[in-house]
Amino acid sequence: MFGKVVLWPGHTSGRVFALSHHSCLAAKWISRNTTGCHRQTLVLSSTLSSVNSNLFQTTHRNMTSPLSVPRKETKVGAHLVYHQYHPEETEFGKTPHVLFLPWITASQRSAQRFEDLYGIRGFNVLTVWSSVRHFLWPKSAIPLANEVLTYLLSEVKSDLVIHGMSIGAYIYTTILMEAVKNQEAVSYFKRCVKGNVFDSLVCGGLNQMAIGVSKMMFNNFIMEKVVTTTMMSYFAVTKKHTVEEYDKAIQQFYDNPFTPSALIFYSTADRMSDPSIVEGIGHTWEKKGAHIRMKKWDDAGHVELFKKHPTEYAERLGQYIAYIRPSVRLYKPEVAKL
Repeated sequence: MFGKVVLWPGHTSGRVFALSHHSCLAAKWISRNTTGCHRQTLVLSSTLSSVNSNLFQTTHRNMTSPLSVPRKETKVGAHLVYHQYHPEETEFGKTPHVLFLPWITASQRSAQRFEDLYGIRGFNVLTVWSSVRHFLWPKSAIPLANEVLTYLLSEVKSDLVIHGMSIGAYIYTTILMEAVKNQEAVSYFKRCVKGNVFDSLVCGGLNQMAIGVSKMMFNNFIMEKVVTTTMMSYFAVTKKHTVEEYDKAIQQFYDNPFTPSALIFYSTADRMSDPSIVEGIGHTWEKKGAHIRMKKWDDAGHVELFKKHPTEYAERLGQYIAYIRPSVRLYKPEVAKL
């Protein structure tokens, strides 16, 4: 099962593959080259990043913040932005934090809607920005993971909630894989992580997911075939450096030792996510004693759950936060005067 399941850089953005000559060029390039995996990754990553993203921008252009929430925004690392909504410590104790890992094509405007959901509930938020290259070449995500760990260990001493969306959950898994190598990090996560929220987990067989992406992008059999073949060719050429690394990450995600509880949002209409696998992950954690809450919808696409069901999404999140109770400050949030 683990060998057939992969996380995917799932999103609806045209930045994955779009109806353009880039896909055909990538397919031809991979077919002519069977060595130099790292160079291939850089070329493919560059190709993907250059493709038009209008589809994604159109889908999410209305995802504005539900409230105008005062906050101070600080870039604290190459990939890290800290959003301070509240003083670090008040009469109610240390302000809890969220480690937010959005999907790889999220705009700042879209991400802020989720950040503000936590800000109005008494949290400060550390957002981790990743890119497609962190998935296409897994080793490139290791420095990012260590960047996050270094910041958490030195700067965040309060209760912590993880919120991973789409490929963001894969990035979090890379962070876990680095954390378990470090006893200080292990102790930190056991002490501080109070809850996990996962939205639009990307999972399914390699071929299934490649087909899913192609069908999402095009309603044209020829182009669907080109995209699917391109993806499968790349992973075949780079298997040792990609697929085998994904398998390790998947196992780590299932074995996550820092899951006292979790809230999982998913949809049967999400072509990038196999609902049976998502449910299997939840059941696996449940058998290990974790408190698991799952909310399934049948009409929302990938990373569109909050957009489609904003009220219920926020209510479910609020109920979960009330359950894990990371601190009494949640019930008397005071917006920081920053």
